[in-house]
Amino acid sequence: MKKAFTDLTIYLEDRVLEHAFLLVEGERIRGWGQGEPSSEWERESLPGLSLAPGFIDIHLHGGGGHDFMEPDPAFILKAARAHLEHGTTSILPTSCTSSNESLFHMFDAYRKALALPNDGARLMGIHLEGPYLSPAMKGAMREELLTDPLPEYYEPVLERGGDLIARWTVAPERKGALAFGDLLASRGIVVSAGHTTASPSLMKEAAAHGYTLATHLYNAMTAMHKEGIFRVSGAAEGALSNDAYDVEVVADGIHQPLEILNIAWRVKGSRNMCLITDATAIAGAPVPANGKSILAEREVLIEDGVAKLSDRSAIAGSIATGDVLLQKGVEAGIPLPEVIRMLTATPARIAHLRDVGAIREGYLADLVFFDGALRIRKVVKGGKTVFSGKENA
Repeated sequence: MKKAFTDLTIYLEDRVLEHAFLLVEGERIRGWGQGEPSSEWERESLPGLSLAPGFIDIHLHGGGGHDFMEPDPAFILKAARAHLEHGTTSILPTSCTSSNESLFHMFDAYRKALALPNDGARLMGIHLEGPYLSPAMKGAMREELLTDPLPEYYEPVLERGGDLIARWTVAPERKGALAFGDLLASRGIVVSAGHTTASPSLMKEAAAHGYTLATHLYNAMTAMHKEGIFRVSGAAEGALSNDAYDVEVVADGIHQPLEILNIAWRVKGSRNMCLITDATAIAGAPVPANGKSILAEREVLIEDGVAKLSDRSAIAGSIATGDVLLQKGVEAGIPLPEVIRMLTATPARIAHLRDVGAIREGYLADLVFFDGALRIRKVVKGGKTVFSGKENA
């Protein structure tokens, strides 16, 4: 099938085209331009809408009422569908700190999900968050499961799921963490510093051992603080001031004030910063009357627009979806083309994803269409319309 989406505003990597069209043949992008396409293309006119690549979320724990660590492939696909309906077409399902046995169950369910029809976001690899994290920066992670990245712990995980793991979050100060970074990097796995008390000097050393990303900047990591009468920098400043690091930010407007989102963008720029949801199971689903949901193997409370541990001692993830990130990025004062880059091309590069994240000839036709209020009106995946905003009417 040869199809032309017409009468659009198109967000390319380097410019914005008005009164434009996009050509799709089969599941791939074949071209674009301004004005009218030739008559050989079947047309779908979408006046008043804008077109961007489908969003990419490289850090999320669930959606649609399901957690990615539930050992059921159907639940993984339902969560992926929930995020697609909000503009996200590629995801890295993310674990929480857990036992190896729980990770093995996640791997098994993920493999089964890959073999099933999927009308949701593409499953592009797993992000393991822990268990090699700092107890002082555990956030919502279970402290009793935190440990050092020693071979007797991680070798079975790599043996069982090494082909699935796209990214691993580790605290660089843990014993063995630098050698572990070297190992992961040698296998093409993105090594991310997170849940950490690492100093800027240790962050610099970690960068020499394969660490290239900072996990949810400013959340669950040290930042500038006073020791005695003097101020010292933390892991956040270590990542912001070091060109070796990309950063990701939970852009729900709750994890970080919008001013911090704007400042991080001004420091790193849209080519070295991406936006994530860090979404929990309730993202894209109604909040239960009792406010209770799950994060991996523990109960969380949905309150004040965010997930919290039941004792309210820590934030436990967001309830945001990709469209929320789009809206909050603009609300933070960041130009819309820059926000779109942080949702598309930049996370694709960070996570080593191919053929997605940009409007390029030959890339997969994973596309999101939105209106002037930044509401998702249509999602195309692999050239096929898989969601229409009318479904929400």
